[in-house]
Amino acid sequence: MKEQIGAFLIVEKGNPYRWGEILPLREGKVLLGRTWKGQQPDISFDNLYVSRFHARIDCTEGLFTIADLPSSKHGTRVNGRQIEKDVPHTLQHGDEIQLAAGEVVLVFCSSLAPGETLDFPSKGPKVGLALDEAKRGAVVDGRLLPLSGKPYQLFRVLWLNRGRAVSDDMIRNEVWPERAPDPRDEKSIPLVDDEEISALVHRLRAHLGEHGGLIRTIRGYGYLLE
Repeated sequence: MKEQIGAFLIVEKGNPYRWGEILPLREGKVLLGRTWKGQQPDISFDNLYVSRFHARIDCTEGLFTIADLPSSKHGTRVNGRQIEKDVPHTLQHGDEIQLAAGEVVLVFCSSLAPGETLDFPSKGPKVGLALDEAKRGAVVDGRLLPLSGKPYQLFRVLWLNRGRAVSDDMIRNEVWPERAPDPRDEKSIPLVDDEEISALVHRLRAHLGEHGGLIRTIRGYGYLLE
């Protein structure tokens, strides 16, 4: 029987580590985060978007799981999907781990026999999210999710500006063009209150299911589709 080397992470992105650097994992708990005032996690990155205690990898009897910690500000993804806070997610060989929306990218490898060459990992499916204007819907993991009315208009403006924050006023203009402007507003912005926008965002998130978490609230400004 071949001796097995334990599980490890391969760095694809994450200072101060080099691309391709191997980070061994051990039995028990391994904290991922950022050093601050003498508090140092087991694997530490120097990116300010990474929280001091960002995520935890646990190994019990050879089973590895990862959890996004409550102190994580910008979340943790596995194969592009946001994982829940403080809920262990089982890791499989080749899983891609992203901290803080891709500021740090790691690949989990379960084991390797001594002397063998590492195969390129077979990663799990990425979140597939796209706009289908012809069919007025969202494409989620290759399947069409029909949307109508305001949820479709909101998804469209977020998608066309994905990766950029969209202001509440832009949403008012794009989603409620038929609404009369606020007479107190010199910019002639449609009269739509914050609660109405928030309720529509909630509906769209519900439509998108587990992918609804890709819509981030930018407090005091608007929303962003990651």
